[in-house]
Amino acid sequence: MRSLAAYPGSACLLAILLCAGCPAPKAGSAPETGATPAALARPCPSDAPAPPVLPLARPEHSLSEFWLSRMEQPDRVVLTPEAIDGHNRRILSMEKDGYPVGRFDLLRFRRTKPQIQAALTRRMAALKEVVEGGKWVMPDGSRADSVLEQVRRRMQDAKPTRQYRVVHRSADLRCFPTASPLYEKAWDESFDMVQCSRLRVGEPVQVVALAPDYYYVFASYAEGWVEAAALTPALSDEQARAFLAPEDYVVVQADRLPIWSASEGGDLIGMVRMGLRLPLLTAPATAGGRVRVALPTASGISQGWADLSPGDLSMSYSPVTRAAVIRRAMSMLGAPYGWGGVGGTRDCSRFMMDLMGTFGVLLPRNSWMQSRAGVRRVDVSKLDDEAKERAIEQAAQGAVVLLYMKGHIMLYLGRDGDHLYAFHLFSGYLELCPGGGETMMRANRALVSALELGRGSSRKAFIRRISSLVVLGGEAEAGGEL
Repeated sequence: MRSLAAYPGSACLLAILLCAGCPAPKAGSAPETGATPAALARPCPSDAPAPPVLPLARPEHSLSEFWLSRMEQPDRVVLTPEAIDGHNRRILSMEKDGYPVGRFDLLRFRRTKPQIQAALTRRMAALKEVVEGGKWVMPDGSRADSVLEQVRRRMQDAKPTRQYRVVHRSADLRCFPTASPLYEKAWDESFDMVQCSRLRVGEPVQVVALAPDYYYVFASYAEGWVEAAALTPALSDEQARAFLAPEDYVVVQADRLPIWSASEGGDLIGMVRMGLRLPLLTAPATAGGRVRVALPTASGISQGWADLSPGDLSMSYSPVTRAAVIRRAMSMLGAPYGWGGVGGTRDCSRFMMDLMGTFGVLLPRNSWMQSRAGVRRVDVSKLDDEAKERAIEQAAQGAVVLLYMKGHIMLYLGRDGDHLYAFHLFSGYLELCPGGGETMMRANRALVSALELGRGSSRKAFIRRISSLVVLGGEAEAGGEL
């Protein structure tokens, strides 16, 4: 994802991802054969479902062990705790034009009343510009004056504050205080431009402004507006410190981990997602038992129990090895893709943030900022395809490598034969039609794909579009400052 030009410096506001929208089919001529063009012409749909196994991919590519068998020492630790600490400090200090754009330490993060008011004024002006200019429209294509007025009233009534709350039910993090969707094109309903991200159960937030029905908040990775009903009551200072900086904690490593009402048996009372850290209240008396954790509810901070089992929940962050990262990533094979995490899905950058979060490695929320992370970055934007492949393989010697191209980020897996492969959550890719034109092949899930995918289309092959490598491991050779 990338920030909208209308919102300079805002880490929350997202723009169109890798496959947002589909270009209209291009005119093409029929092949020169004895048959008539009408007889040979085949429809070239603008959209079509991608096949279960993508072009140039094989079923064994979905096995993590297939890729690990091609590596030397895949179980070797590639990021020491000291390296992780240094990396995380830099992510917390990332700024653009004086505005934080990496991650936020909520206990130390401050927004003054003038800063909050200036942000609201700037956002209102930006929304007014895109609505009155017809750049963002209602689902039916009509002008969104009613949404503009609703947002204006809520922002006008917003009262600056500073308090801590915790998400007790999943909710959308909206770029503006409205549930009404707005689109760049009426038919492109997969990409709601007001959808910033998705807040998960158990995530703490700092509330900086209160408006009717909506609160303006900072999560540790993004800012935006959330329905007030999704948050706990305000925490005391002691509760906030205990929840945001616990001495003991557990890390959720598997997606959709159940939380129970009792140490043995009990009812299912909730579900938490990969990458979340929860305060630990009581460790199990025996190995493999349940741990008691702090859990938010509509009335405040309560408790629940979770099964402590390898690969699902741990009492510390996992060591960063290529084997561990790839195995955990591949466990999400087939997970649904969704712009801004709508409906509890993930997009490319949210997946990468959650994945590396299980190892204690902070990443920003959107892909453009993630491209500035890592122990080092390698600019490959000027290289041809062959040189770019060599740079990727060299960077991956003893490191985890993320591949960034405008609007998208992927996890590099390795080479098989003539092609390099990556794992990512993505919407789709363009494919040429035999009679001319292009079709957007909709994947909308987590898959392994060759970097050759899209070759010959107007968007070009993935390998051609990759502009930088984010290297997690090895020695620092270049800064990642903005």
